[in-house]
This record gives sequence, structure tokens and C-alpha cells, in this order.
Amino acid sequence: MGYIDSDTHVREADSSWDYLDPGERQYRPTKNEQGAWVIGGVEWQRPFDVAVMPPEYNEVFPEGSVDLAVPSVRIERMDVLGVDVQVLFSSFWLNAEIESPIEEAALMRSWNRWMADRVADAASRLLWTAEVPFRLAERAIAEMEFAKVHGAAGVHLSGLRHGATVAHPLYRPIYEKAQELDLVIAVHVGGDARVFRGDRSIVMLNNLAPVPGAMYALYRMGVPAEFPDLKWAFVEAGASWLPFVVQEASRTDSSGNRVSRDWRDLAGTVLVENNYFVTCQIDDDLPYLQRLFGVTNLVHGTDYSHMDLGSDPYGHHIIASRADLEHDGATMIVDANARRLWGIDPSFTPAPVPELRPAIVEAASTWTR
Repeated sequence: MGYIDSDTHVREADSSWDYLDPGERQYRPTKNEQGAWVIGGVEWQRPFDVAVMPPEYNEVFPEGSVDLAVPSVRIERMDVLGVDVQVLFSSFWLNAEIESPIEEAALMRSWNRWMADRVADAASRLLWTAEVPFRLAERAIAEMEFAKVHGAAGVHLSGLRHGATVAHPLYRPIYEKAQELDLVIAVHVGGDARVFRGDRSIVMLNNLAPVPGAMYALYRMGVPAEFPDLKWAFVEAGASWLPFVVQEASRTDSSGNRVSRDWRDLAGTVLVENNYFVTCQIDDDLPYLQRLFGVTNLVHGTDYSHMDLGSDPYGHHIIASRADLEHDGATMIVDANARRLWGIDPSFTPAPVPELRPAIVEAASTWTR
């Protein structure tokens, strides 16, 4: 057994924009006096700089591993953690909504090529999720075709972007292509950075709620039934919201008419039948969720390179040490389920077997009920 980390991140450098198409170089972000990227007249974020990070950050995430300046350093850290494969998401695109569709497409194109370049020598240990401009279908499909050839395992989407949920018809060509290419559709937490820049209290509505909202929207609109071979991942919002979403989704039929049925009857099949996978967190009530939903479609991600609400650098170790999950449930969450999700060979186990620290085993007992 080796761990599969279904939620990790790269933090972008200025070189992320070195891959713009020659005809689109006018869209390269400029910088303001504070060093933040300015796109379409809007200040977004600064490029990653290890020099300004606190010492404890650099101890957890070695220099060169976060911005993939030295991909081998990241793999060395994975070996220490016992992680066979990481799936990487952008940091920048979690909260960036570029108003101009052409400008957004140009920057996503550059980002995808930068990412492909950074993981080119990673020997299948660093998978990644592509960025696609869903408002421009032809360009989105072109990015997916490029990404598939260059090691991508999925497509990153926000649950709500440019006012459209993931159930919007504009996404249909993307889902059709993703199914054809066997790319996972991964809905990650995130929102419009401009919304919460002055009000951190809105993080639940702006960043977290779009993930459960995405599952609700997709189910209510019958989208998974249209693409039966497509896999969906709901990432970094934990899994404690599952009962609420399934309860609400069961209250009406596809036309919005109220129906009378017990949501718990739906809970046991909804994940498997719709190819839904959810990244759980160490403080989710996993035995409760297992009783309702089973454990075959729960996975885990550490949020590597971030230290925020969804970050658990040693999360796999903590879950693997639990004894309160039935039928080897812990092993399935940290390993086997994610291999099915991302298409990773069960025999691909390059990382050494991790040694669990006593403190980690003790932490695991904290979440055992």
C-alpha cells in the first residue's frame, strides 16, 4: 500500500506566464507596486516567494517543492510521507475570474503548458488538473487534448464561475470530451477573490459552499446520467455536507416538484451510481458517513503547499491509523479508492512504506469514535 494524495497544489511563479501564444503575449500580467499580478485592471495575487514564508512553512514544504522549481525535491518529500502519487491543482485559478474570455483562455493556455513542463520528468508521480476556458468551447477542448497527452488526470472547475454553475449547458462539450479522454472533472473549493477581499466572513458562501452546491446542481439536472463513464471529484470541502446535500436533492424530482421519499434510501447508492468521489478530512465523522454512503468513493487530500482550512499535511497517516472504519475502510480512503478515481495502477508503489510517528498515531485516536 502507498498513499494517493488527491488534493495538492502548485504555487505559481512569474514563469507561469512564459508560455503565452506569440499572438497573445499582450495578456501577460503586469505587476503593481506591491508586486501583485494585475490582469484586466484587477489586482490578483503575488507570485510565490519562499523568502517571505515563515520558517515553519519551509520546514513542512521544502524549498523548490511548492512552485516546482525543483520537482525532485517534491518527490523526495513524497517519499518521506509515503505518498506514491500527488494530484496537483493550481493555486492561482482557485480564486481568479478573468472577465475577458479571450484573456482568460490565453492565460489558461500558458498555465497548462507551464504545468506540463514542470512535471514532465516526474515519472507519473505528479498528476495534474488542467484549466479550461469553459466560455470558449473549442479552446477548452484543445486544452484538454493537450493536457491529456502531457500527464493531466483531470480538469479543475469551480462550482460557480462567471455566474454559471457546473450544470450550465456551456459545460456539456467539456464533459463530453472529458469522458472521451478519461479525464476526471474535479470541483475544488474556490471563488472570486474580489468578493471576499474585504470580508473574510464570506469564505463559506464564496469558497466552500460551491462544492456541495455543485453536487446538488449536477444531480438535480441529471448531468451524470448524460455522461455515465465520467468521474467527478469534489475536493477540499470535506465530506460532512453529504447528508445535507443528498437530503435536499431527494426532496424534489427533476422538474422541481416536491416528492416524498427518505433521503437515506438514496444515500447508499448516490455516490457509486453517479461516479462521485469526495475528499474527506480527518475530522469528518467517517464511521457515520460510511454507514450512510459506504466508503468506496471517499478519498483524501492533504492540500500540500497550503496551510489553511483544508490542510492536513499528515492526514493520510492519521486516517490509515484509524481502527473504527469497517472492511479496511481506512486503507480504501488513503489508497485504493483514489487509484480508481485517477486511473493509477494498483501496482505503482514507488514510495517507501511510511513510518508513523507516535504523535500521528495518537492524533488518529483522537478521531476514533
